[in-house]
Amino acid sequence: MTPKLVFTAFFIAFFSLCQAQETTHLFGDVTVQLKKKALTANYNLTNIKVNSAKMSFMLHEDFDIEQVYLNGDPIASSKNGRFCESCKVHTIWIDRALTPQDTVKIVLAGNLENFSGEGVNFRDQLFQAGTASKWYPVILPEAAKRSDAPFSSNAYAYTYDLQIKCGDCKTIGIAATTADDNHFQSEIPSSDIRLNLSTQKLDQQVSAQDSQTADSRISTSKTK
Repeated sequence: MTPKLVFTAFFIAFFSLCQAQETTHLFGDVTVQLKKKALTANYNLTNIKVNSAKMSFMLHEDFDIEQVYLNGDPIASSKNGRFCESCKVHTIWIDRALTPQDTVKIVLAGNLENFSGEGVNFRDQLFQAGTASKWYPVILPEAAKRSDAPFSSNAYAYTYDLQIKCGDCKTIGIAATTADDNHFQSEIPSSDIRLNLSTQKLDQQVSAQDSQTADSRISTSKTK
């Protein structure tokens, strides 16, 4: 490797590390039952950059929060659906400003029945969801509440460490990646963490698509 390439690789690694240190980190232990259209999760937010006694975050409207914890202690949360379309805004209040050293844990359970618009096809057991679906908590900055844009259009970048479990899935991915242990990590901040699930393997899906294409070609040739 040339000195120039070494320097470039070092610079990219250093830049990514700096970004990671400045970004809120999302830990998640997520369990999905695709055929039952159910999801349960424990999410932990660290390195939070809110610097306020109040923090709001968005979740899909069909997700119920079982409990929120601050540094291991249970705390109360409230919710409303104001300007949030298919999501709910949840808010926590504490008696001091949140700091990057705090950990907020969110335990939830929800129904995937009404997820739509992001590649959801329960008939074929396919499920894709990103930040628009709010399948993970998306922090809502206070400045966003004063804008005219709907809350649901806001995004929040995280680095992440996610363990995804799905007993009836044969393909589990985050963005365009898969992992043998379904453990996904990224030190590059992302404002759209995309979950991809299927009861078929990727190669089976490709084969099915190829078969459909071939059948279409045969049908077309017969009509000529």
